[in-house]
Amino acid sequence: ETKQPFVNLKGIVRFLYFGDDLLRLICLNTTVFGLATFYVIWMLQPYWQEQGIPLSYFGLLWAAQSFVIAAASKLCVPMEKRFGPVILLGCMGILPIVGYLGMAWGGGIVGIALSFAFFISRGLNQVILSDALNKRTPSSFRATANSMVSFMFRGIYIVTGPMIGFLISWQGMTVTLTVLGGLVAVVCVLSLRPLLRAVRALTVVSAVAVSGS
Repeated sequence: ETKQPFVNLKGIVRFLYFGDDLLRLICLNTTVFGLATFYVIWMLQPYWQEQGIPLSYFGLLWAAQSFVIAAASKLCVPMEKRFGPVILLGCMGILPIVGYLGMAWGGGIVGIALSFAFFISRGLNQVILSDALNKRTPSSFRATANSMVSFMFRGIYIVTGPMIGFLISWQGMTVTLTVLGGLVAVVCVLSLRPLLRAVRALTVVSAVAVSGS
């Protein structure tokens, strides 16, 4: 009986990461794009300081970015119905690249404006991928599955977060932002592209099924 929780956990891990290919890609991209839009959170205030933004505006900027997340989350479902999941997932992947490189190379008002791209991407991630995960996970262990994905996110951040901090101290904000933008671009190819192919194929199959009926 004492081994039963570990047996259940092993079954959930197998279901999420070693079963259905689409579900594995959903879990993987939930984690990596959660991280892609999370690293920058700890970089924003130092970045604002470097751009000469008065401290009194920090709260307003933070509130505006939180509003952008809420708006993107709210509009995600109608936008998915209008444009399709492939377009939205593509935007989710491209926006962090725009944010990192825009902050690195733009600077000033341009860099701050482009940093809002992270929060649009985060709002899309929190709805479209979370909804896809929940729809494909049985209710009997749905909460545990979400906790497992969150655990993966936190575990990777514990390891990589200090590396980002060291890079900022070593090479500065501009280099770090550029490196992160390049890494996210690589992730788009390695992680998001297979998901886009899988979703596109699923959409075609669903369309054929509907037309056949």
